[in-house]
Amino acid sequence: MSPLRVLFVCNGHPALDPSEASWGAHDLYQALREQGELEPMLLACTSASARTPSGEVRLQGIGRSADEALLPVGDFDPVMLAARDGSAALKVFADLLAQFRPHIIHFHNFRRLGLEALVVVRRIRPQARIVATLSDHDLICANDGQMVTTAGAPCAGASLDACRRCLKDASSADLVARELHVRNLVSLIDRFVTPNRSLRERLLAWGAPRGKVQTIPYGLADRLPAVPPRADQPRRSFGIFAPIAPDSGLMCALAAAHLLKEQGSEAALRIHALTQPEAGDFADQFMACVAQAASVASYAGPCRRDELPALMARTDWVLVPTLKPADASAIILEAFQAGRPVIAADTDAVQEMVRDGVNGLLFQRGDAGDLARTMRRAASEDGLWERLSAAIPPLPSLAEAVDRHLALYNALLRARELAPV
Repeated sequence: MSPLRVLFVCNGHPALDPSEASWGAHDLYQALREQGELEPMLLACTSASARTPSGEVRLQGIGRSADEALLPVGDFDPVMLAARDGSAALKVFADLLAQFRPHIIHFHNFRRLGLEALVVVRRIRPQARIVATLSDHDLICANDGQMVTTAGAPCAGASLDACRRCLKDASSADLVARELHVRNLVSLIDRFVTPNRSLRERLLAWGAPRGKVQTIPYGLADRLPAVPPRADQPRRSFGIFAPIAPDSGLMCALAAAHLLKEQGSEAALRIHALTQPEAGDFADQFMACVAQAASVASYAGPCRRDELPALMARTDWVLVPTLKPADASAIILEAFQAGRPVIAADTDAVQEMVRDGVNGLLFQRGDAGDLARTMRRAASEDGLWERLSAAIPPLPSLAEAVDRHLALYNALLRARELAPV
């Protein structure tokens, strides 16, 4: 009997597009590959810039492993969750399904390739089981999955009236068509996986069947013990490790740094980019704000994930100012593994991990004044860092995540009575 074959499909490869989703997919794929109980393959969907000089869409290798591949896909429609010119990419995807013959196709979000990939799976591998790990609200929210109103407040839930206020160019008919399109395609998914309970509850409230949604937190591989800061130093250094993007909350953090500068604070904020910033209005605005807060804030440039432990060892507090309601689980885990307390925006997902005043500090999402007050407290309150860092909880392990995914795959196959062939 041949081994169980699992195809992981994710929007980006961590070497090119670092994100919570690409980290999670690659960690799981690599751990299962090393374990040797099944035959995994990773398909990372990348931007059209990765196509051949002739514009041809074909699989491309990455790294040393023959079972990791890149698939360049064109522009993506975040409203309909579809690749705008994805027919060529979907054909390559169909050919891969026919050749690899996976028993499980495990999607990690649907950016770039789009929901139409589900139809392709059902056509080419009708007996295979489909798993979808979601780390954002793309299915629920037509406004780029942000779940934030135009006023910057958290969205209570999708409705025609609420969605039209965000998507002013969309008619009610457009939004109804979008909802029917998404619900029709995601009905092909056998199991949803979320990294936190708050996203699970959002999916259930949206209408996902309760028996189809489960939570499996991201897990971390074992590393060397955390490096503590020197005991004789004040805890005034703050680090951000995030993409240079509007929803990372960087402008809020820089506004807070500017307030601290005006107050004569000795705090130091250092921003590390998880992705190479793209040229454009936001990048220009970001660099201008860094310059305005120059005595307090600095931009350190891009960093790799394997550099995080050393970089975090040189900072006291890890800032997570994210504006996204389902984001930040992975970077909080990295901070906790490094023994660093977190100062984070008070989103539902963050509050599952960070308990205010216990193992970290919370501030009101998007509120620069509240963040500045929280940073000032962190830099000045005696014994606070020691108390919070000592209360960092045990972290979920990658081995545990692997075991839970294996159990899920086997349960789904038993339910379909599909034996590996």
